[in-house]
Amino acid sequence: MKIAGRFPSASRACASLKVFRHSLATWLFANGADPNTAEDLMRHATAKVTVDTYAKWVAERKRTANAKVVEFAPRGKQEKAG
Repeated sequence: MKIAGRFPSASRACASLKVFRHSLATWLFANGADPNTAEDLMRHATAKVTVDTYAKWVAERKRTANAKVVEFAPRGKQEKAG
């Protein structure tokens, strides 16, 4: 952390850029952006890099979306009691 001690504004700038990139990627995936679009905007070499790095941050949204699909999906015929 020698640089941070000598140049405190430089370390804050790096942290801010990292936070911005994580926020951007999270917002993209949370709002349904496809991996190729996110890759282009994040300027990664491949969509796999983008997904592997950032998609884990939206796991809760994936669980919520999956629960909605399960609720919406028709159920099989149910036998009448009685």
